[in-house]
Amino acid sequence: MKKRTGFVSNSSSSSFIIFKEGLGEQQIEMIKDHVVIINSLYEQGTQLNFGSLDEWDIRETDLTIEGFTIMNNFDMYKFLEVIAKVDSKYIRWVDY
Repeated sequence: MKKRTGFVSNSSSSSFIIFKEGLGEQQIEMIKDHVVIINSLYEQGTQLNFGSLDEWDIRETDLTIEGFTIMNNFDMYKFLEVIAKVDSKYIRWVDY
């Protein structure tokens, strides 16, 4: 598993799957509304930097939350770990 820690200019896409068994409803909503939440934190003066606010495509199934982006500008790894507090054992990353 690769951990994304910031902008990677040579990567064309990235995706993740989070198994919902390790998530609460609030975490699921936070992931789906990730850009809204970060915009709010920026407006409140947070010192955290999540890079560009290019939104990830998020899809919910019965068992998973899945995300995909063709640009790796928004630091979703940091968001999931620091803001949504998702246990990394439930996340599977795929880089192309």
